[in-house]
Amino acid sequence: MIGPSFVEILVILTLALVVLGPKRLPEIARSIGRSLREVQKVRNEVQGLWTGVENAVQDSIVPKGGEDERGRKQESEQSDASEGSSKESETAEAGDDLEDRGRDGGGEGDGDS
Repeated sequence: MIGPSFVEILVILTLALVVLGPKRLPEIARSIGRSLREVQKVRNEVQGLWTGVENAVQDSIVPKGGEDERGRKQESEQSDASEGSSKESETAEAGDDLEDRGRDGGGEGDGDS
């Protein structure tokens, strides 16, 4: 069940009337209503402040010029990664050359001994 049904609310109100009496029940209902209004005002204020903070943070992350700093950073990381992969392939080719020289008898100057 999501919330109290009509019957449950009626039972609670009847118990409140019996316990508090007909004189005090309207006073308490008014004070509860005022308290709930105050809580709602505070909640709305906090929600407005939170929205302002979120907007300020969002504005500091995404500049008004349209370019996202994170997007620029990602582009530079991608270009660095592609440069790094070409360096890795060059290193791997150099390692293969060294292995081939080792299998052929040791390299250039070893055949004259």
